[in-house]
Amino acid sequence: MSQTYSIAFYNLENLFDPLNNENTRDKDYTPEGIYKWDSEKYFQKIEHLSKVISKVGKMRSNIPPVLMGVCEVENELCLKDLIESDHLKKYEYDWVFDSSADSRGINVALLYQKKHFKILGQNAYPLALNIEGQIENSRNILHITGTLFDEKIHLIINHWPSRTDGTKKTNYKRMVASNTVQQIIDKISFDEPLAHIMIMGDFNDDPLSDSLQP
Repeated sequence: MSQTYSIAFYNLENLFDPLNNENTRDKDYTPEGIYKWDSEKYFQKIEHLSKVISKVGKMRSNIPPVLMGVCEVENELCLKDLIESDHLKKYEYDWVFDSSADSRGINVALLYQKKHFKILGQNAYPLALNIEGQIENSRNILHITGTLFDEKIHLIINHWPSRTDGTKKTNYKRMVASNTVQQIIDKISFDEPLAHIMIMGDFNDDPLSDSLQP
């Protein structure tokens, strides 16, 4: 098989540990919560997620993604359990995690194979939305700089505000996120005109949505 490598993004869909964190709204994902979220259910989810990740890109590559952006992960313990699972531990993943002020306690992160990617730096951009005079904190936008096969690249990892209250009503939130990403790109391009930039994430929008237009 040729040396083909994959890069991916995956929404982990509420990967919470069973512990109650008083600083976030994670009570539903505790043994006493509505999902009766205990260690058995948690590690079953870890098993299923890691199995899927291990197979991503396997039609073209003999290893899972060398880089995988993820979202909806509660904390670093979850990432540790994920990469140390039977399906992934042999690939020697590490992670970059960002804890945002999102009230639900779901965050973005990067999984990367240490053999192929080296971290040079990281920066998080808060996404604070003004809603009728009240500030609502969404997930940070995470900018990671590193070398992939000795080539410097910039990764911008996103999980934009949802459409829960309706697409039109929430469109401006994703436009704020989109404009923030553009500002990050502009700054990178000013400093490095020939920079390699990759944007990945769950944008909660469609290809033709205003937020995803040039």
